[in-house]
Amino acid sequence: MRQRAARRDAWLFLPPEVERLAPGLLADLGAASESAEAALIDRLVTRGDAGAWFAHLRTLGDVLARAVDEHGPGESARTLALVLRDQYLLALGIRELNLRDEMALARLDILLRDRLQGAAATADGGF
Repeated sequence: MRQRAARRDAWLFLPPEVERLAPGLLADLGAASESAEAALIDRLVTRGDAGAWFAHLRTLGDVLARAVDEHGPGESARTLALVLRDQYLLALGIRELNLRDEMALARLDILLRDRLQGAAATADGGF
């Protein structure tokens, strides 16, 4: 039983970049209130589960794509795309991605390659 609970909660050990950076980046993009996004993320971390977390990551990817369409590329958009992409890539160490998550990761890769590549470092590395 303890092992199943540990596996079920493994998503909580993903790096905290989404919690730390996404609220401010979304506010920079004009896509969300920083305080509202921080509160939502806090609720997901304290009361949510892996399914809700990854659903929110997919939503953030959709919000990001709309923001890039409306306002063009920029460093905040690129950083958010890298943060989201890293969550999916690191999640592979704790769970298999479902088809929706694989599609979301592919969309982020395409967004980084086609629209955000010129906004600082390379899409291969850090933020």
